[in-house]
Amino acid sequence: MSFLVYLDSNDESGNAYDCSWNLNISTINLDKYYVSVEEICFTNNVTPINNLTNKLQFNEGSGSLSLTLTNGDYNGADISSELQTQLNAAGSDTYTVSYSSITKKITIASSGTFVIESCTNNCYRQLGFSPFSVAVSSYTSSNLVFLLNSLYVDVHTSIRNYNYNTSRKSDTIMRVHLDKNFGDVVKYSSFESDKFIINDSSLYNFNVRLFNDEGNPFEIGDRLSVVLKFEPLLE
Repeated sequence: MSFLVYLDSNDESGNAYDCSWNLNISTINLDKYYVSVEEICFTNNVTPINNLTNKLQFNEGSGSLSLTLTNGDYNGADISSELQTQLNAAGSDTYTVSYSSITKKITIASSGTFVIESCTNNCYRQLGFSPFSVAVSSYTSSNLVFLLNSLYVDVHTSIRNYNYNTSRKSDTIMRVHLDKNFGDVVKYSSFESDKFIINDSSLYNFNVRLFNDEGNPFEIGDRLSVVLKFEPLLE
């Protein structure tokens, strides 16, 4: 007999990046069952500018300077205004930053010259920037502005492997296209999900961890629900 198990983050015991449920399903022989994720819902809780994507390092000729963008959800005009504010606060020259809704690119104009340098936790993907070493007075982003936090989310669970490791994503069981804005609920229903045979006669706990398209942990936020489907293994 097939059956469904409904899990909600209100009942879990994990943290912002790792949901964990104590199931204690041991009344049947689970080693004779397939299990799959029938449905998953979660809040798109990560802004495009966050602690992993809010830094920019530049140089006006007298040494490296750095700035930090305010974390948040932006459109092209808003991120240009924020970048202009932070450039003028961090640098000695005067900067004007504009966004083209036609080309979807950002242009920085300076009263002096500058280069953009490599740094960690940078916002270059979001702003379409690439580091360069030849000083210029004006720079237009080489790529399109990308104000999404991720193109997709990989769902990593403990179903595939009981040696569950929350620091890697090798146990990914599905990839969910992230087509919702910040704060919206993403819902994915899988009618042909991968099926896994339970490795034990009982399923005591179930873990879920999400990763973005760059392999970084994706904050689960205030809502995550999962529907597990158990189907008899036909021998």
